[in-house]
Amino acid sequence: MNAFKSYDVVIIGSGPAGSLCGIECRKKGLSVLCIEKDEFPRFHIGESLTGNAGQIIRDLGLAEEMDAAGFPDKPGVNVIGSLSKNEFFIPILAPTWQVRRSDFDNMLKRKALEHGVEYQQGLVKDVIKHEGKVVGAIYKADDMEHQVRSKVLVDASGQNTFLSRKGIAGKREIEFFSQQIASFAHYKGVERDLPPFSTNTTILYSKQYHWS
Repeated sequence: MNAFKSYDVVIIGSGPAGSLCGIECRKKGLSVLCIEKDEFPRFHIGESLTGNAGQIIRDLGLAEEMDAAGFPDKPGVNVIGSLSKNEFFIPILAPTWQVRRSDFDNMLKRKALEHGVEYQQGLVKDVIKHEGKVVGAIYKADDMEHQVRSKVLVDASGQNTFLSRKGIAGKREIEFFSQQIASFAHYKGVERDLPPFSTNTTILYSKQYHWS
């Protein structure tokens, strides 16, 4: 195990949450290391962004880059009920987008790098404790284990819930809505609605917890 480095903040995971957390910490003048197990760009399912997410993206100064990337605008969500007996539309009050996650995540990572966030590809294996307090992490990279110390360790690992699995954070609780089986596919040549409805999210609702 090599000699360790020290940062104010170490973030596990560099998806949108990890990258944004790193950017905000750097704005406060903190030193930040993001540890990510996957290479970028990487495949990820989704994503249809909310209006709140769209506002954050504009605050980051990324609106023009989002449009240049060809991400479709998302005016709202169209919900079609069981057997098409009812239908309603939910407008998005703040402009936002539909994105390809591999491109979107990579865009946020580049923005974080511009702010001075450091990145390390590796797999976090455990935490470092001192007198019962978490003071860093141990990660594996290039077939070696490395230590990194930090004042704060952030878990942005998503559904992996790293700190929960390690017994550091509270027990992971899965809500009923999340106890589902999901399948997904990509389609080409699909006939879409005419503008301005062509880039809405459309949800086909069968019964409670059953939708596409």
